[in-house]
Amino acid sequence: MPLSQIDHDPEIVARRIDENGFDVIENYVSTPALEQAQRFIAERADDCKSTGSHFDQEAAHKNTFLQDWHDDERFIDFCREVSSGYYEKTPPPPNWKPSLRVLSGEHGQSHSQLFHYDSYVLTAMIPILMPRCPDSAQLILIPNVRSMRPSYLINVFDKLIVDSPLAQRFFKQRNKNKRLKRVPLIPGNLYLFWGYRSIHASDSFDPAETRCTAIMHFYDYHKQSKLKRFLSAYR
Repeated sequence: MPLSQIDHDPEIVARRIDENGFDVIENYVSTPALEQAQRFIAERADDCKSTGSHFDQEAAHKNTFLQDWHDDERFIDFCREVSSGYYEKTPPPPNWKPSLRVLSGEHGQSHSQLFHYDSYVLTAMIPILMPRCPDSAQLILIPNVRSMRPSYLINVFDKLIVDSPLAQRFFKQRNKNKRLKRVPLIPGNLYLFWGYRSIHASDSFDPAETRCTAIMHFYDYHKQSKLKRFLSAYR
């Protein structure tokens, strides 16, 4: 099996995220599955650098452990239980969003230190490729700084404040002064945090290297919002 069984108590995991800002399940991806994914993604990332083409995420999903992860009902149930304290009512499935972030070169630099809130309650992250310098490309967290907003409009207002140039400069300066929580990311581990409640970003790194993380966002808190559906229709 490419992924280990999660035998952690969801309530304890949620409590650790509340207290520490995140929780980690070590060695979640088996060594053979991780190494195979690292080779596959590194080769295609190098091809993209040389040809200027876009990274084929669909091929990466089909040829690595990611397909098993996205289809793992045990993992989905685990995330549902971890997030259960924030449910007002059970949203219709599916209510999770997988993605693969492959960053390098100028693209990697432009996406570093972009502080933001997620729209989803729980963020699960598996580092696959990380730069060799252990102090770079870490997860930067300002954990659990807001509550669950009663309306989508308030959520949008929160995001506009965090996205403002003034706020971004403030967060970057705090990060430069080592005043923000930094989480070293080890490939193959599973990291969980409240993406909706926490301001977060990935730190900068050598543009010659590649940073790749698999991410699963779970439970879009405002999925039922009529305003959100209306605005989405006009994007």
